[in-house]
Formats: sequence, C-alpha cells, structure tokens
Amino acid sequence: MKRLLIVAACGLGAVGGCGGTVDPIGREEAVGSDAERRERYEIYRAIRLLQAGASRSAAVDRLASAPPWATPIVCQSLQNARRASERKPLLDVLALRRDPASIPVLVRMLGAGDPVVLATLETITGQSLGADPVAWFDWWIYAYPLPEAERAGIARAFAKGSVQDRAQALTDLVSFFPRTRIRSETQSAGGRISYAAEVDDPEATDRKRAALVLLESAFADPNPYVRQCAQNLAVNLGRTAIPLLRGELAAPDAVRRSAASATLGEIGLAPGIPALMEALGDPHPLVAAEAAFALAKVGDPAAQGGLRRAALALDERRAPALAALASLGEGGGLDPLLLLLRVPGTRAQALAALERLAGIRYESRPRPEGRDLWLARHRLRVGAGALRDDPEAWRRWWEAERPPTRPRAENAR
Repeated sequence: MKRLLIVAACGLGAVGGCGGTVDPIGREEAVGSDAERRERYEIYRAIRLLQAGASRSAAVDRLASAPPWATPIVCQSLQNARRASERKPLLDVLALRRDPASIPVLVRMLGAGDPVVLATLETITGQSLGADPVAWFDWWIYAYPLPEAERAGIARAFAKGSVQDRAQALTDLVSFFPRTRIRSETQSAGGRISYAAEVDDPEATDRKRAALVLLESAFADPNPYVRQCAQNLAVNLGRTAIPLLRGELAAPDAVRRSAASATLGEIGLAPGIPALMEALGDPHPLVAAEAAFALAKVGDPAAQGGLRRAALALDERRAPALAALASLGEGGGLDPLLLLLRVPGTRAQALAALERLAGIRYESRPRPEGRDLWLARHRLRVGAGALRDDPEAWRRWWEAERPPTRPRAENAR
C-alpha cells in the first residue's frame, strides 16, 4: 500500500515528472538501437559546442528540434553550468523548445536571482508571476494536473485498507512537500507529523497533485483521525489547498464545513477570505463560529473589515462576528461594539464583548504587584461595570485608560 502510493504520488510518466529527474546514464541503457545512441551522442556534443561558444547557431537549432527526451538532458546541463555564459545559451534552447518538462527546473533556479531564468520561464508558460518559486509551483500544480488514469489509481489505492492505512498514506505523503524551512510542529490525532522537504524537491509538484487527489477523499472520510490528518496536510499545502477547501465549504455535512473553515484560518492567507465571509452566513452555528474565528486568525485588514461589517449586519452573521471581534482585543476595534449597544437585539452581546475587551485592555498594561494589583482590578471592574450601555461613556473611559506610550530606547533605530 505504502509503496504503491509513493510511486503514484511521484507522478512517474506525468509531464512534470521528467523535469530534472532523468539520469542520462539510465536513459542510455534504456536506448536500444544504434541510431538512438548516435542521436543521444549528438545531443551531448551539441551542448558542449554550445557552451564552448562554437557553432552556436547550428547547436541551438539541433537542440531546439531534438526529441522530447532531450529536455531533461538540457536541464541537467543547465543545472551543472557554473558560469552565466554557459547557462545563457541553454536557457535560449529551452525558450525555443517550450517544453513544460523544463518548468520545475527553472522554478528551482529562481532563487539565484538570474533575470534570464525568469524571462525564460515566462516565455515558456506565458505567465508573469514574479520571482516567487512558491507562486510558480502552485500555478504548475493546477496548470498541469496528473493524468486521469493516475488520479484514478491514487484514489483506488487510498480507498483500500484499514483506517490506519488511509491515515498513514496521508502522513507519509506530508513529508515530501516543499517548504522553505524545516518544520516539525504539527500534532495530529495519531502523533507528530514531520515536514522536512525543501522547495527544490524535483518531485514535489507531482506529490502535491497526488495530495490534492487524496484530500478529495480524505475530507469525506468517516473516520475523524483521517480527517484530522487531511487538515494537517491541507495546512502544509497552504495556498495550493485553498480552492479545494472552498469546495468543502459547500459540503452537505456541517462537520466538514466547519473543519474547512478552521483549516482556512490556520492557512491564514488572503485568498481564503471571501469564502470565509460567505461561511459567516452558514445556517449551522458551529460553521459560522469557525468562519468568524478563522477570519480573526487571518490577520489581514480585509478579514477584520469583513468581521466588522458582519457584526453590524442585522442577520445571523452578527453573533459569531461579535465573538470573533471580542477575541481580537483592541485589534477588533471599539466602534463596532459601541454601535451595537444602540441595537436592542444585540445590546447584551455587545456589552459582554466590551467588558471582555476591557479585561483584555487591562491585561495589556504593566502589572502592579500586591495590593496595587487588587485595587487596579477593583477599579476596572467597578468603573467598567458602571458604564453599562452608554456608548459615549465607554468611549471616554477607553481614552482615559489608554496605556502610556513607552519611551524609545536611546539605541533604538
């Protein structure tokens, strides 16, 4: 089961699987006829001539018209080139070939800051995504999906076996995904899952595609352990998993919808905000609450603005948005809660949120000791309690209790 999954996840035979992963020696052993061996020799000879600067035009034409299996050879030579003068003609060849198999190699080279690499990548793909390798990898996942036969094979492999097999399939796959730094911090129901892969993993794109196929089944799995592993995997995928999570917010099961909301909050990226705003109006209170607190976690100004608008709306979104704003402390803002004090149906909720906010505000101040601490707490409790539902009184108290600004250190810059 495990071996079958990993082979399928590597995407052997997929368009992206050959980018920088084909061994020239292994390829030569697989070539049967003398004609193919001679052709392969001519490819290597053209690369050497091209890098040496001799017969450049003829060498470029020869490489540009070579069979598809020549792309990994050119890519490998490109990666081995030490000087820009050696890389430039090979990049010109790849731009002429326009073979998608070269995209992963070029993406991995973006980190060196070579503008010619970026220009070649844009020529091949027709995209302008900047120099961020993660953005290019995410685009690659959806632009060149796994063939349908491989997708079906992965789904069949995942459907077999016990709950432990299905969950283990997800946890095994997690360790291969691209991250810019080593991570080992996610606790699942079955134990700790380690993320330890670099963004330049040559097979990462195909494994990401395989993960999306697995997630489609795992989110609907009846076992909570498998679903928890799927959530961890989606968080690790980050932006790549957001379209799938948006689809999960329309699932018939409220538990799945609430899990999708929570996962979008853990990912914490702006593309998930519109879906979470819609989920605030979910008829199930658990889903609406998860969506509200997920928006609070995102930390984006657009998310907090959406929460404030929802708190002022006279519909079912109001209550979860109020709770989420209160959880933000001062970051949620005072004005929405003061406005809600004027609405009879929300006065009690707004008052409770303000009193919690007052406590949060107090906790942010320097902590006195002993009797001074007791007096400060008593003053806050009596003073805030006397304000009750008078918005202007709350605003005056808020300004009067503003913590003093700390002086900058002399050596601060």
